[in-house]
Amino acid sequence: MIKSLAIALSIVCGTVAAGAADLNPGSSTDLKDPVYSPDWVGQYLSEVRVGGLYHDPGIFGNRKEKGGDGNLEVLFASPEFLAPIWAPRPHLGTSINTAGDTSQLYAGLTWSFNLWQSLFLDLSEGPSLNDGELDKKYPDRKALGSHILFREQASLGWQFDGHNSLSVMLDHISNASLARYNQGMETIGLRYGYRF
Repeated sequence: MIKSLAIALSIVCGTVAAGAADLNPGSSTDLKDPVYSPDWVGQYLSEVRVGGLYHDPGIFGNRKEKGGDGNLEVLFASPEFLAPIWAPRPHLGTSINTAGDTSQLYAGLTWSFNLWQSLFLDLSEGPSLNDGELDKKYPDRKALGSHILFREQASLGWQFDGHNSLSVMLDHISNASLARYNQGMETIGLRYGYRF
């Protein structure tokens, strides 16, 4: 079920991103509907990131699961009410495992920091919904303990211009020992980002 939801989310996000990319900010249009206005992109949609991840590399534990993950993430413009906490951007994403192991849908907030020239650091936090195993009955699968986990992410990247970036991303999911089993899992990989 999670993989079906993840695929549906990927299709929706890809369609929204493709439609938004087709908007031409330089065109003169009299459309009144904000959904079809060029301002809609900058007002609601901030960035789309896509990439490939190494699944369960065992950075903070033993490696058990296999394959790679295809990752798609959409970041939205930070609403004004989040300004007091350094204006994080809400995000929605999915990582789909290519070997049939754990896939996830996730959401949360992303804080972005410019470190030096075009070098940036992103830190994210939020919940994750997964289709992984909960206990230790399969020795080649992580016992995640719960289908709803905490997810933290850090990205270090380079913004080439106003639109394009490449970043290295590391994320971690676990239940913070709130369930009987808590074999957390990480993914690490490279992502391309496009800012609107």
